[in-house]
Amino acid sequence: MYIQKTNSGISSFKMLITLFVVLFFGFCASKVAPLYYKNILISSVLESVDTPLGNLNDLSATEIRTALNKGFQVNGIDLNAREIEIIRDIGQTRLSYDYEARTELFANISIVINFETRYPKTK
Repeated sequence: MYIQKTNSGISSFKMLITLFVVLFFGFCASKVAPLYYKNILISSVLESVDTPLGNLNDLSATEIRTALNKGFQVNGIDLNAREIEIIRDIGQTRLSYDYEARTELFANISIVINFETRYPKTK
């Protein structure tokens, strides 16, 4: 019969390092998640302008901007509809908004994320 003479398991030091790594990534995720949530809200407002589907081509630029401003106001997004680019091609209207979001991670370390929001989504 084999008798184990030492304990096998995680040491306190390894547990502390693992906890630190998990907390660090959790903290980073809590800083980045609101930026992605805002982008999701902006995308949903861009899509909501085209209700019923295909209605976007029939609207003037002023009507599109008015609908965008209403959507931004309802969703609590601090954004002016003039910042949304309206692109009109033959038989198709597209909306585009490219922006850079920043959030402070620590004292002088920031996270920068570039978003390219388009409607309808292009491949």
